[in-house]
Amino acid sequence: MEKSAADTKVEEITAYIFQVEKQMTAMLKHAEGLVKKNRETSQVLFELGQSISLFGQGEADGLGKALNEVTVFSCIFCVL
Repeated sequence: MEKSAADTKVEEITAYIFQVEKQMTAMLKHAEGLVKKNRETSQVLFELGQSISLFGQGEADGLGKALNEVTVFSCIFCVL
């Protein structure tokens, strides 16, 4: 039985859909990896900010004030 033009078109569309599905699956995998990496980076920056804050509380004068200012910036970056 010969294939009609409509059958050929359906096969082309089906093949295209399978290729798009493969690409979307790969994109999802990479997007999930980026989200995980960003969450981990955010957590590290938060912990760094806490550490600097505690260190700044133990220091007097300008050093303690400067460390507290650094803490503010690390908190801003951990939110981003």
